[in-house]
Amino acid sequence: MAKQLFGRFVFIAVSCVTIAVVGGGVSFIQRRVGMTHLVLWVIWWLVRFLGMQRGVRSPYDQRQRLMVVLSAAIVIPMLIVAPPWEYARYAGPIPRDGPLAWAGLFLLAAGIALQAAAIWALHGLYTTRLGMQSGHRVVTSGP
Repeated sequence: MAKQLFGRFVFIAVSCVTIAVVGGGVSFIQRRVGMTHLVLWVIWWLVRFLGMQRGVRSPYDQRQRLMVVLSAAIVIPMLIVAPPWEYARYAGPIPRDGPLAWAGLFLLAAGIALQAAAIWALHGLYTTRLGMQSGHRVVTSGP
């Protein structure tokens, strides 16, 4: 468990450094939008890593594992690289540190809060495994 937790924190640290470097380095961190993006990124992964249970492998989970790994291998690097890269390199007609950027960060924060509330409402039933687990039940309260 400690080894797994250490690996998760290393992932968060490496992804934060990558975001900062791709976003323009120190100038990205010095901008309030950039620093807020990094803080929300860390909060999101902490919610995910600390809130999820591992679960038990099911036959469905084993069949879908390759698809999950491949999609994560594509999506997660895009989440880490694309937003700060675009932020640093394109000025466009929309101000980079304007109200629209803050609206986007607010929506990100609202999504993180919603996910955290769902994890809390599921009381340990939020797992990384696909399919039904022993002890799972339908939860009708919460988000």
